[in-house]
Amino acid sequence: MHGIPAHDGGKSFDWGKTSSDYGKHRPGPPESFYSRLQALGVGLAGQRILDLGTGTGLLAREFAKQGGISSGTDIAQGQIEEARRLAQDANLSCDFHVASSESQPFPDAIFDCITAMQCWLYFDQEKTVAEVKRLLKPGGLLMIAHFSWLARLDPIAKASEELVLKFNPEWAGKDWGNYPLETSL
Repeated sequence: MHGIPAHDGGKSFDWGKTSSDYGKHRPGPPESFYSRLQALGVGLAGQRILDLGTGTGLLAREFAKQGGISSGTDIAQGQIEEARRLAQDANLSCDFHVASSESQPFPDAIFDCITAMQCWLYFDQEKTVAEVKRLLKPGGLLMIAHFSWLARLDPIAKASEELVLKFNPEWAGKDWGNYPLETSL
């Protein structure tokens, strides 16, 4: 990770400390999300797909279920351990590695698609874009997704945000709606 984003107020964190909770309680996107991705050419059977910042491997596991050749990387060892466990429990073949988005352990031009969900803001975008360009096959696709304004729409997300604010009242991510993509391919 290139640094702590301003919206986290410079406070350090380790997603790996919450991996088992993520594995148990964090749902993935709705089925319609994957249908829309497939309509855009992402997550098709036979595609070789890399999920950056994979966390517990939600996207990577779903792409494997859909017939993709799925890999995922995350900087947090605990997240990768949980991703491997969940994939094994589901009898899915996924390739997970501990790695930063800026330095991947794969050869050039190997992936049809690269995805990043809920994580792009944590990456050094200039270095990650260079790495994405290196890893994608000609004509390959990059999909970046981030679900925002959840606390405005969902009572559970609103209660979660209130809990965060109880322990971190200066959290600048309150009611956070968007962030700019500063670098283009």
